[in-house]
Amino acid sequence: MRIGEILIKSSVIDAKALGDALSYAGYKQIPLGRALRVLRYITEEDLTRALDAQNAIRKGIPGNVALEVLKSAYQTNRTFIQSLQNPLAPRADNISASVLELLSDRKTSAAPMARTPAPTEQTHEELVELGDTFFLANEIEPAEKAYTRARELIEDAYGIPPSKVAYVLTKLANLYFATDRFREALPLYERVLEIQKKVFGVSSPEVTRALEDLGDLYDVQDKLPEAQRYYDEALKSMYQHKMIDPETTGRLFKKLMSICHRTGEPIARARLGELATDSGLLTSEKVQAALSTAKETSKPIGTVLRDEQMLGDKQIESLMFAQVLVKQGTLPGMVAVRAIKFANARNMTLKELSETGNWISARDLEDDHYKQLIAEQENMLAAESNLGPNHPDVAAIAQKVAEIYLARKDRAAAEAFFKRALSILQASSGNDRSALLNVSERLAQVYCQYAKYHEAQPLLLKCLEYRQSLGQGETGDTAKCLWMIAKVELSQCNHSTALSFMRSARMIYEKLGPGQTPKQLLEQMASSCLETGMMTEIEPVLTALIALAKSNDQAFEPETANYMEQLGDYYVENGRCDAAQAQYYASLQIYERAPGAQSRAAAVSRKLTQATAAAKSKAPSP
Repeated sequence: MRIGEILIKSSVIDAKALGDALSYAGYKQIPLGRALRVLRYITEEDLTRALDAQNAIRKGIPGNVALEVLKSAYQTNRTFIQSLQNPLAPRADNISASVLELLSDRKTSAAPMARTPAPTEQTHEELVELGDTFFLANEIEPAEKAYTRARELIEDAYGIPPSKVAYVLTKLANLYFATDRFREALPLYERVLEIQKKVFGVSSPEVTRALEDLGDLYDVQDKLPEAQRYYDEALKSMYQHKMIDPETTGRLFKKLMSICHRTGEPIARARLGELATDSGLLTSEKVQAALSTAKETSKPIGTVLRDEQMLGDKQIESLMFAQVLVKQGTLPGMVAVRAIKFANARNMTLKELSETGNWISARDLEDDHYKQLIAEQENMLAAESNLGPNHPDVAAIAQKVAEIYLARKDRAAAEAFFKRALSILQASSGNDRSALLNVSERLAQVYCQYAKYHEAQPLLLKCLEYRQSLGQGETGDTAKCLWMIAKVELSQCNHSTALSFMRSARMIYEKLGPGQTPKQLLEQMASSCLETGMMTEIEPVLTALIALAKSNDQAFEPETANYMEQLGDYYVENGRCDAAQAQYYASLQIYERAPGAQSRAAAVSRKLTQATAAAKSKAPSP
């Protein structure tokens, strides 16, 4: 059973982790278990347990038994051997004592064909092969000895090609890298880079790989500026490759994206002209000239750049594509600039480049929201150029873009575009209150959805003002707005203020139609009454909740019984024990028939007994 299968079946890793590690192990030429370790999906202890389980299966222990023992080892934080020897652990009856003893000897854990290097009888090729065998079996010390001896032999020999020296050095460097011995790996990787530059030239795949290895070395240590520098150099070395390597391209861009996400990239410059300038396609003077022409001719800047032959179709398409991906947060600005440069050097579009290396997900490229986003972004560019950046039509498009971002669950981008639409409308001389109301309310809803209540409150109060001025003071939307303000107040524990807004919302709902107040609003009113001690309002609220439950065929639900019980409690506190008896009796009938409500039934039964006794004591004597 392979190590990846063992880790998957024992629930230590998932399919994504396995896929990432397989790819990493393949290009890094290290064992899969070590790749998982480097990528931090597993610990050294996890790897040792899994390798012991694999060895146990090779020695004859059934796979299902080994996996159960392995799961137990992970859960109890024991070694695999300790869990196998535990009498309480799952075991097969036919595991002999000799097999257990054999497994307990860690020296036998290596692959069957592995043996101690004998330098006098082996060539450097045989030593490298032997080192690979030990490395695969996680026998690090003998693997290091084999690689080190191979290095000594090849460096002492006459006439060995430098590329073979680099090959052996890389093997040893990879072993140090995979075992966190970074200081020992660094000079080896640097020497490999020096050799490859001399032998193959700075724009060769071999140099690209050596630069990527150095980037990986710094990346895994979280030394991100150094890692980024080497990844950038690796990309530059690929500009002149005769053939583009999709796998390497995709890896490098993914690694740069990861660095941006971890460092928290500053706000990206996402305008078309900014991207063109930053990527070196145009000078800032040419961009300014194109902007002036666009303003004079009322043409989008992309059209001007094409008509004036400042840029070709592929370059403009790349800029437009990058702009959308940067604004939607899919592509960091720093990576976008480098990708535009790379695509331009290879005479291809950015989209073609992303598809070649699969470093932008198909979901981001093909879904309907993305396609809508592309169209609306182009509309916005045209409107900004033709009408100016502060025209109400630009605000309308900005709101459409915000809604698309919201549908894509990109709250930050949605918020930015809603705010832009609102600022344009607020500065507009026409002062379209209907449009202001719409944008303000949508932005407030976004704020509430993500618990930014302080930002939502002034917008919602402004929305009430807009509705009054538009003659919409007693509509369902106004009631919803009042209710939302109440929720904002509740989030700040201002129950009295919240109750006031909820009361106003309920009045509007009841005017629109008796019994139209939403159940959730009534429940929040009841809760606020209890919190504030404003018990005079709780009776009509609870009565309304009970009536609503009965009208919705929920008269015999435990939730309805709870409303009746609360109403009974209110009556008892106000000396109305006769009325309390009726509520307690009705709720008791429901609780007694509801599964799992025996404790509630017992509690209400005691309340009913007490209320009955209190009612009798107050009754006049005959």
